[in-house]
Amino acid sequence: CDNEKHPLHACKKFAELEIEDRWEYCFERGLCLKCLRGGHKVEDCTFVARCRSCSGGHNTLLHGAKNMPEDLKQPVEAERQA
Repeated sequence: CDNEKHPLHACKKFAELEIEDRWEYCFERGLCLKCLRGGHKVEDCTFVARCRSCSGGHNTLLHGAKNMPEDLKQPVEAERQA
């Protein structure tokens, strides 16, 4: 909706898109597939949340996208406590 008053993960129009259209939107704009923001890649993302559907390293709004890289589909290991 191009409304900069809310983040992409809170955008109702984005959430209403088909999963493949959401994926394409993020991919075309070079957005991080974990936090849905620009300026960095998923490898450099400090966002700690993971997919609520599968615990994978992608945003829940992108869960089930056919083009999702395999490494992002895998559940994220729990951080080890020292």
